[in-house]
Amino acid sequence: MNKQAFFLEGTFSLALSGLLSYLGVVAVPFLVLVGVLAADYITGMVKAAKLGELSSSIGRKGLIRKACSLLLMVVGMVVDFVLTNGAASLCIDYNIPLCFGLMVCLWLIINELISIIENLSIVGVPMPAFLIKTVKQLKLTLEKSKTASEAANEEKITELEAEGEALPPYTQSQEFGGIENGTEN
Repeated sequence: MNKQAFFLEGTFSLALSGLLSYLGVVAVPFLVLVGVLAADYITGMVKAAKLGELSSSIGRKGLIRKACSLLLMVVGMVVDFVLTNGAASLCIDYNIPLCFGLMVCLWLIINELISIIENLSIVGVPMPAFLIKTVKQLKLTLEKSKTASEAANEEKITELEAEGEALPPYTQSQEFGGIENGTEN
């Protein structure tokens, strides 16, 4: 192997291991998300070809949507970082377990799995009913868990307020830009 190829391989390995180390608990779900995003794109293209609706502009929009999905996961991870490190730098004991990045990643994975199942069924691949039911149940369970986590966070905030501890402004319940619970008001 020549020196340039060896250098590129080493650089890629170092970058990938650094990224996975930085991602921590989200590393494996992140890799799974990348895989299901690619699988959904491919099955979507196969479905479009079968239906005679293959279009480069639709394919481009699909790629942009996939990139935005990855960006959404990054937003969840940034929220984790800001809440954890922001509270610590303000000397606030913020003992609420944060896992927004992981929850967003799992939610995206489940949505992509549903899309893959839909694409494959349109192509004509027989789908076992238990698989469809399980994936949809996973989505409902994740959304219920998110609600339980939000309730635990609000309970902890109420406790802190009762103790007279000041909370940073971003921990207060707010509407952001007229959007609440993923739907526009």
